[in-house]
Amino acid sequence: KSPTLEFVDYLRAAYGQTGRPPEAYTTIQAFSGANLFDGGWGPTLSPTYAGRGGLATSAVRAQENIGPERTNEWEIGADLGFFENRVDMGLTYYDARSEDVIFQAPLSPSTGFAQQARNAGTISNKGFEAQVNWRAIQNANFNWEIGAVWAKNTNKVLDLQGAEFVDMPGAFAGAPGAAVVGSRVGVLRGNDFARCG
Repeated sequence: KSPTLEFVDYLRAAYGQTGRPPEAYTTIQAFSGANLFDGGWGPTLSPTYAGRGGLATSAVRAQENIGPERTNEWEIGADLGFFENRVDMGLTYYDARSEDVIFQAPLSPSTGFAQQARNAGTISNKGFEAQVNWRAIQNANFNWEIGAVWAKNTNKVLDLQGAEFVDMPGAFAGAPGAAVVGSRVGVLRGNDFARCG
């Protein structure tokens, strides 16, 4: 008996909210044993001297008023099955908005610090996902299934509380990954030389 074109379908919708707390010790002023004032081109100032260990105030300023990040997301989708469910398909569209995203925002050097964690970002993620599976062979001794998945996500930084960009931690020198307003998180932001004449 050959399977018919009959199909079953299910529509679904969901809404959810998630939170992410700040990293540990964000609210506490810590000390560091790392080298200070390392410009990358010459000697550094170290808190350790003549074999005696030392500590210095961290370049990251404590933030007592930090709050959690919050993401609100809704999605709609459909699950379809054809030929007695030997072929099935899933379609999903989602829209997520993250607010109070935590970034290490730069500080003026006159404060004695380089960065401070802030709830400084609003980021949008919208996307579409599609998947299809075909159970080409199904019997008691052998099953063969083929599937494919396609997805697209559009990420955009909507706001950084007045800043145009914030460099990401752990970025490599010269072209650090950054969150740039109007662009995606993690784009490369390079520097160039100013030349005269």
